[in-house]
Amino acid sequence: MRLQEIGEFGLIRMLTAAQSAGEGVVRGVGDDAAVLQPSPGWQLLAACDMMVEGVHFSRALTDPFDLGWKLLAVNLSDIAAMAGRPRWGLIGLGIPNDAEPASMHKIYAGVNELAAVYGVAITGGDTVKAPCLFLSLTMLGEVPAGRAVYRSGARPGDYVVVTGCLGSSAAGLQLLLRAVEVPAALRERMISAHLRPNPRVREAEMLAASLGIGAMLDISDGLAGDLGHLCRESGVGAEIWPERIPIDPDLPLLAELLGQSVGDFSLFGGEDYELLLAVPPTAVAKLPELAERLKLPLTVIGQCTAAAGVIELVEGNRRRVLERGGYDHFGK
Repeated sequence: MRLQEIGEFGLIRMLTAAQSAGEGVVRGVGDDAAVLQPSPGWQLLAACDMMVEGVHFSRALTDPFDLGWKLLAVNLSDIAAMAGRPRWGLIGLGIPNDAEPASMHKIYAGVNELAAVYGVAITGGDTVKAPCLFLSLTMLGEVPAGRAVYRSGARPGDYVVVTGCLGSSAAGLQLLLRAVEVPAALRERMISAHLRPNPRVREAEMLAASLGIGAMLDISDGLAGDLGHLCRESGVGAEIWPERIPIDPDLPLLAELLGQSVGDFSLFGGEDYELLLAVPPTAVAKLPELAERLKLPLTVIGQCTAAAGVIELVEGNRRRVLERGGYDHFGK
Protein backbone atom coordinates (compact mmCIF):
# COMPACT_ATOMS: atom_id res chain seq x y z
CA MET A 1 0.00 0.00 0.00
CA ARG A 2 1.25 3.48 -0.90
CA LEU A 3 0.45 6.84 0.63
CA GLN A 4 -1.17 7.98 -2.60
CA GLU A 5 -3.67 5.13 -2.31
CA ILE A 6 -5.04 6.06 1.11
CA GLY A 7 -4.46 9.84 1.06
CA GLU A 8 -3.75 12.24 3.91
CA PHE A 9 -6.97 11.65 5.84
CA GLY A 10 -6.85 7.90 5.42
CA LEU A 11 -3.32 7.99 6.86
CA ILE A 12 -4.46 10.14 9.79
CA ARG A 13 -7.31 7.73 10.56
CA MET A 14 -4.86 4.82 10.46
CA LEU A 15 -2.32 6.52 12.72
CA THR A 16 -4.83 7.71 15.32
CA ALA A 17 -7.09 4.66 15.47
CA ALA A 18 -5.28 3.18 18.48
CA GLN A 19 -5.08 6.38 20.51
CA SER A 20 -7.20 6.60 23.64
CA ALA A 21 -8.59 9.89 24.97
CA GLY A 22 -6.51 9.92 28.16
CA GLU A 23 -7.03 11.64 31.50
CA GLY A 24 -7.66 15.37 31.26
CA VAL A 25 -8.61 15.20 27.58
CA VAL A 26 -12.01 16.84 27.12
CA ARG A 27 -11.75 16.56 23.36
CA GLY A 28 -8.86 14.95 21.48
CA VAL A 29 -8.33 14.05 17.83
CA GLY A 30 -11.16 15.05 15.48
CA ASP A 31 -11.58 18.80 15.89
CA ASP A 32 -9.41 21.77 14.96
CA ALA A 33 -7.83 21.79 18.40
CA ALA A 34 -7.74 19.57 21.45
CA VAL A 35 -9.51 20.62 24.64
CA LEU A 36 -7.46 19.80 27.74
CA GLN A 37 -8.12 20.17 31.46
CA PRO A 38 -5.03 20.89 33.61
CA SER A 39 -5.07 19.77 37.22
CA PRO A 40 -6.12 22.38 39.80
CA GLY A 41 -3.14 24.05 41.45
CA TRP A 42 -0.67 22.95 38.77
CA GLN A 43 1.18 24.99 36.15
CA LEU A 44 1.47 24.02 32.49
CA LEU A 45 4.81 23.01 30.96
CA ALA A 46 5.43 22.99 27.20
CA ALA A 47 8.35 21.54 25.25
CA CYS A 48 9.02 20.73 21.60
CA ASP A 49 11.64 18.61 19.84
CA MET A 50 12.22 17.72 16.20
CA MET A 51 13.94 14.80 14.50
CA VAL A 52 15.01 15.38 10.88
CA GLU A 53 16.18 12.70 8.47
CA GLY A 54 19.84 13.22 7.61
CA VAL A 55 20.41 15.31 10.74
CA HIS A 56 19.15 13.17 13.64
CA PHE A 57 18.65 9.79 12.01
CA SER A 58 18.93 7.69 8.88
CA ARG A 59 15.93 5.69 7.74
CA ALA A 60 18.34 3.06 6.45
CA LEU A 61 19.77 2.51 9.95
CA THR A 62 16.79 3.12 12.22
CA ASP A 63 13.65 1.06 12.69
CA PRO A 64 10.51 3.26 12.52
CA PHE A 65 9.33 1.94 15.89
CA ASP A 66 12.54 3.23 17.47
CA LEU A 67 12.03 6.62 15.81
CA GLY A 68 8.63 6.93 17.45
CA TRP A 69 9.92 5.78 20.82
CA LYS A 70 12.82 8.24 20.76
CA LEU A 71 10.63 11.11 19.51
CA LEU A 72 8.47 10.83 22.60
CA ALA A 73 11.32 9.95 24.97
CA VAL A 74 13.30 13.12 24.30
CA ASN A 75 10.22 15.24 24.94
CA LEU A 76 9.38 13.35 28.13
CA SER A 77 12.93 14.04 29.23
CA ASP A 78 12.43 17.79 28.79
CA ILE A 79 9.38 17.70 31.06
CA ALA A 80 11.29 15.57 33.57
CA ALA A 81 14.11 18.14 33.61
CA MET A 82 11.63 20.66 35.02
CA ALA A 83 10.46 18.14 37.66
CA GLY A 84 7.13 17.94 35.83
CA ARG A 85 4.65 15.25 34.89
CA PRO A 86 4.02 14.73 31.14
CA ARG A 87 0.36 14.72 30.09
CA TRP A 88 -0.39 15.40 26.41
CA GLY A 89 1.45 15.38 23.10
CA LEU A 90 0.87 16.66 19.57
CA ILE A 91 2.80 15.16 16.65
CA GLY A 92 3.83 16.81 13.38
CA LEU A 93 4.94 14.54 10.53
CA GLY A 94 6.63 15.61 7.32
CA ILE A 95 6.41 12.64 4.95
CA PRO A 96 8.33 12.13 1.67
CA ASN A 97 6.80 10.45 -1.37
CA ASP A 98 8.73 7.21 -0.93
CA ALA A 99 7.53 6.60 2.65
CA GLU A 100 5.14 3.70 3.22
CA PRO A 101 2.04 3.86 5.43
CA ALA A 102 3.25 0.77 7.29
CA SER A 103 6.41 2.63 8.34
CA MET A 104 4.40 5.62 9.55
CA HIS A 105 2.19 3.22 11.50
CA LYS A 106 5.28 1.73 13.17
CA ILE A 107 6.43 5.22 14.19
CA TYR A 108 3.12 5.75 15.96
CA ALA A 109 3.34 2.29 17.51
CA GLY A 110 6.65 3.30 19.11
CA VAL A 111 5.14 6.55 20.37
CA ASN A 112 2.05 4.80 21.73
CA GLU A 113 3.97 2.07 23.53
CA LEU A 114 6.07 4.57 25.49
CA ALA A 115 3.08 6.89 25.99
CA ALA A 116 1.24 4.06 27.72
CA VAL A 117 4.10 3.66 30.21
CA TYR A 118 3.82 7.30 31.33
CA GLY A 119 0.08 7.85 30.92
CA VAL A 120 0.56 10.35 28.09
CA ALA A 121 -2.24 11.02 25.60
CA ILE A 122 -1.47 11.99 21.98
CA THR A 123 -4.18 14.55 21.29
CA GLY A 124 -3.55 15.67 17.72
CA GLY A 125 -0.96 17.09 15.35
CA ASP A 126 -0.45 17.57 11.62
CA THR A 127 0.84 15.72 8.55
CA VAL A 128 2.37 17.30 5.47
CA LYS A 129 4.25 16.27 2.35
CA ALA A 130 7.97 16.98 2.74
CA PRO A 131 11.28 16.45 0.91
CA CYS A 132 12.53 14.22 3.74
CA LEU A 133 11.05 12.54 6.78
CA PHE A 134 10.82 14.81 9.79
CA LEU A 135 9.02 14.35 13.08
CA SER A 136 8.06 17.00 15.60
CA LEU A 137 6.41 16.49 18.96
CA THR A 138 5.05 19.15 21.26
CA MET A 139 4.72 17.88 24.82
CA LEU A 140 2.54 19.47 27.45
CA GLY A 141 3.04 18.60 31.08
CA GLU A 142 2.23 19.86 34.55
CA VAL A 143 4.11 20.78 37.67
CA PRO A 144 2.69 21.87 41.04
CA ALA A 145 2.49 25.68 41.10
CA GLY A 146 5.83 27.18 42.13
CA ARG A 147 7.65 23.82 42.08
CA ALA A 148 9.28 23.83 38.63
CA VAL A 149 13.06 23.37 38.75
CA TYR A 150 15.05 25.66 36.43
CA ARG A 151 18.62 25.77 35.18
CA SER A 152 19.22 29.02 37.00
CA GLY A 153 19.19 28.10 40.69
CA ALA A 154 22.64 26.54 41.24
CA ARG A 155 24.89 28.16 43.84
CA PRO A 156 28.64 27.94 44.56
CA GLY A 157 29.20 24.92 46.76
CA ASP A 158 26.36 22.88 45.28
CA TYR A 159 27.45 19.43 44.16
CA VAL A 160 27.14 18.38 40.53
CA VAL A 161 25.26 15.08 40.34
CA VAL A 162 24.25 12.88 37.41
CA THR A 163 21.90 9.94 37.11
CA GLY A 164 22.74 6.67 35.39
CA CYS A 165 25.73 6.25 33.06
CA LEU A 166 27.01 8.64 30.41
CA GLY A 167 28.47 8.05 26.97
CA SER A 168 26.59 4.92 25.94
CA SER A 169 24.26 6.67 23.50
CA ALA A 170 27.11 8.30 21.58
CA ALA A 171 28.93 4.97 21.46
CA GLY A 172 25.77 3.31 20.16
CA LEU A 173 25.53 5.88 17.38
CA GLN A 174 29.09 5.10 16.32
CA LEU A 175 28.25 1.40 16.18
CA LEU A 176 25.34 2.20 13.88
CA LEU A 177 27.53 4.29 11.60
CA ARG A 178 30.73 2.23 11.53
CA ALA A 179 31.60 -1.39 10.82
CA VAL A 180 33.32 -2.39 14.06
CA GLU A 181 33.40 -5.94 15.40
CA VAL A 182 32.15 -6.04 19.00
CA PRO A 183 30.32 -8.68 21.06
CA ALA A 184 26.65 -8.89 20.09
CA ALA A 185 25.35 -8.18 23.61
CA LEU A 186 27.52 -5.07 23.91
CA ARG A 187 26.42 -3.81 20.49
CA GLU A 188 22.76 -4.30 21.38
CA ARG A 189 23.11 -2.56 24.74
CA MET A 190 24.85 0.50 23.31
CA ILE A 191 22.57 0.86 20.29
CA SER A 192 19.53 0.51 22.55
CA ALA A 193 20.90 3.35 24.71
CA HIS A 194 20.94 5.52 21.59
CA LEU A 195 17.64 4.51 20.01
CA ARG A 196 15.50 3.84 23.10
CA PRO A 197 16.54 6.19 25.91
CA ASN A 198 14.68 5.97 29.21
CA PRO A 199 13.45 9.42 30.28
CA ARG A 200 13.87 9.97 34.02
CA VAL A 201 10.38 11.29 34.66
CA ARG A 202 9.50 9.62 37.95
CA GLU A 203 13.08 9.89 39.17
CA ALA A 204 13.17 13.64 38.57
CA GLU A 205 9.94 14.15 40.47
CA MET A 206 11.24 12.23 43.47
CA LEU A 207 14.66 13.89 43.42
CA ALA A 208 13.17 17.36 43.24
CA ALA A 209 10.84 16.63 46.14
CA SER A 210 13.60 15.10 48.30
CA LEU A 211 16.73 17.18 47.67
CA GLY A 212 15.78 20.83 47.28
CA ILE A 213 17.59 20.84 43.95
CA GLY A 214 19.02 24.20 42.91
CA ALA A 215 19.07 23.49 39.18
CA MET A 216 18.37 20.59 36.85
CA LEU A 217 18.36 19.73 33.16
CA ASP A 218 18.57 16.65 31.00
CA ILE A 219 21.78 15.67 29.24
CA SER A 220 20.95 15.92 25.56
CA ASP A 221 23.87 17.94 24.15
CA GLY A 222 26.57 16.18 26.17
CA LEU A 223 27.70 16.66 29.76
CA ALA A 224 30.14 19.45 28.86
CA GLY A 225 27.56 21.39 26.86
CA ASP A 226 24.69 20.98 29.28
CA LEU A 227 26.82 21.79 32.32
CA GLY A 228 27.80 24.93 30.41
CA HIS A 229 24.10 25.79 30.05
CA LEU A 230 23.56 25.31 33.78
CA CYS A 231 26.58 27.43 34.69
CA ARG A 232 25.62 30.28 32.36
CA GLU A 233 22.02 30.39 33.55
CA SER A 234 23.02 30.18 37.22
CA GLY A 235 26.03 32.50 37.07
CA VAL A 236 28.37 29.88 38.51
CA GLY A 237 31.36 27.83 37.42
CA ALA A 238 32.15 24.20 38.10
CA GLU A 239 34.96 21.79 38.67
CA ILE A 240 34.46 18.26 37.39
CA TRP A 241 36.29 15.13 38.52
CA PRO A 242 36.48 13.03 35.31
CA GLU A 243 37.33 9.77 37.06
CA ARG A 244 33.98 9.94 38.86
CA ILE A 245 31.83 10.28 35.72
CA PRO A 246 29.77 7.06 35.66
CA ILE A 247 30.14 4.97 32.50
CA ASP A 248 29.23 1.52 31.26
CA PRO A 249 32.02 -0.89 32.33
CA ASP A 250 32.62 -1.83 28.68
CA LEU A 251 32.87 1.75 27.38
CA PRO A 252 36.71 1.91 27.65
CA LEU A 253 37.03 -1.21 25.49
CA LEU A 254 34.56 0.15 22.98
CA ALA A 255 36.28 3.54 22.88
CA GLU A 256 39.57 1.81 22.11
CA LEU A 257 38.00 -0.22 19.29
CA LEU A 258 36.52 2.96 17.84
CA GLY A 259 39.78 4.88 18.14
CA GLN A 260 38.33 7.46 20.53
CA SER A 261 38.74 8.37 24.18
CA VAL A 262 36.23 7.64 26.93
CA GLY A 263 35.89 11.40 27.40
CA ASP A 264 34.78 11.80 23.78
CA PHE A 265 31.71 9.83 24.75
CA SER A 266 31.12 10.65 28.44
CA LEU A 267 31.86 14.39 28.26
CA PHE A 268 30.87 15.32 24.73
CA GLY A 269 28.72 12.52 23.31
CA GLY A 270 25.19 13.64 24.11
CA GLU A 271 21.74 12.08 23.86
CA ASP A 272 22.03 10.14 27.11
CA TYR A 273 18.90 11.86 28.49
CA GLU A 274 20.11 11.37 32.03
CA LEU A 275 19.63 14.16 34.57
CA LEU A 276 22.23 16.74 35.60
CA LEU A 277 21.54 18.27 39.02
CA ALA A 278 22.96 20.92 41.34
CA VAL A 279 22.42 19.49 44.82
CA PRO A 280 22.90 21.60 48.00
CA PRO A 281 25.65 20.28 50.31
CA THR A 282 23.08 19.69 53.05
CA ALA A 283 21.22 17.19 50.83
CA VAL A 284 24.12 15.14 49.45
CA ALA A 285 23.92 12.62 52.31
CA LYS A 286 20.47 11.59 51.03
CA LEU A 287 21.80 10.39 47.68
CA PRO A 288 22.67 6.76 48.61
CA GLU A 289 19.21 6.11 50.06
CA LEU A 290 17.51 7.70 47.05
CA ALA A 291 19.69 5.73 44.64
CA GLU A 292 18.60 2.55 46.37
CA ARG A 293 14.92 3.50 46.26
CA LEU A 294 15.13 4.47 42.60
CA LYS A 295 17.39 1.56 41.60
CA LEU A 296 19.44 4.16 39.73
CA PRO A 297 23.01 5.37 40.25
CA LEU A 298 23.26 8.94 41.56
CA THR A 299 26.88 10.08 41.26
CA VAL A 300 28.60 13.20 42.54
CA ILE A 301 30.99 14.23 39.75
CA GLY A 302 31.99 17.74 40.79
CA GLN A 303 31.07 20.96 42.54
CA CYS A 304 29.83 24.41 41.55
CA THR A 305 32.26 27.29 42.05
CA ALA A 306 32.11 31.09 42.13
CA ALA A 307 34.13 31.41 38.88
CA ALA A 308 31.14 32.22 36.68
CA GLY A 309 31.15 30.38 33.36
CA VAL A 310 34.45 28.56 33.99
CA ILE A 311 34.39 24.76 33.93
CA GLU A 312 37.57 22.99 35.00
CA LEU A 313 38.51 19.33 34.83
CA VAL A 314 40.38 18.37 38.00
CA GLU A 315 42.54 15.24 38.02
CA GLY A 316 44.76 15.02 41.09
CA ASN A 317 46.82 18.21 41.22
CA ARG A 318 46.18 18.98 37.56
CA ARG A 319 43.50 21.46 36.55
CA ARG A 320 42.56 22.45 33.03
CA VAL A 321 39.77 24.62 31.69
CA LEU A 322 37.24 22.77 29.60
CA GLU A 323 37.14 24.74 26.36
CA ARG A 324 35.01 22.48 24.22
CA GLY A 325 31.25 22.42 24.68
CA GLY A 326 28.60 19.94 23.59
CA TYR A 327 26.62 19.52 20.41
CA ASP A 328 25.49 22.65 18.59
CA HIS A 329 23.35 22.38 15.45
CA PHE A 330 24.88 25.54 14.01
CA GLY A 331 28.32 25.38 15.60
CA LYS A 332 31.63 24.77 13.88
